[in-house]
Amino acid sequence: MNAVRPLLAVLLAALWLAAAAPSIAQAGDGDQVRTVYDIELKEDVRIATGKSAFLKGTATPYGHQFQVEGIALDQPISVGLYAVDPARPLRIRVVKDSFGEPVREVQTDAQGRAELYFRTYDGFKLWVSAAEPSDYQLVVWLGEKIVAPPPPPAAIPASEYAADPANAGATGTRRPLWKHGLGAALLLVLVASAAFFLRRNRSSREVA
Repeated sequence: MNAVRPLLAVLLAALWLAAAAPSIAQAGDGDQVRTVYDIELKEDVRIATGKSAFLKGTATPYGHQFQVEGIALDQPISVGLYAVDPARPLRIRVVKDSFGEPVREVQTDAQGRAELYFRTYDGFKLWVSAAEPSDYQLVVWLGEKIVAPPPPPAAIPASEYAADPANAGATGTRRPLWKHGLGAALLLVLVASAAFFLRRNRSSREVA
């Protein structure tokens, strides 16, 4: 996620273009009904990859609730919350299902910043609030799907063994390590057998 951090600074510089377009969706949370605003992520020519959204508002103790949908598990997510006045701390919660059970919760630091980096599937919600009315800027960035390289095969065929450097130009392949180990074990057996027979012959002569 370290490569994602500089993107938030670039996205923050474009906040003046932000406009929150709510879809008046009602989400029940116990006995309380909340208005949840959809965050629409769009491509930006100033950002090399991914999609982003820029929002601004005034947080209150009740706060603003947002949601992002259509997320894949292999897409990195970055969320940045920035207080216009760092002396007025803001709180942001990441919610998966119920607003009463946030999965993460952080507060802006002395510089008025709070940044989150995570992954999830299907979608997630954000809840921005403050103890007193405080202006904020919110950045959400969704990266492209990460394509992981295929894992190496569990077994390596004999044809892929590297040629022995001591026999450069010669045909054939390097013997597997287990064959070298077997040869060493057989050599030890032969040496032990020879020592046994020599000792036996010497004992026979002494008796005679």
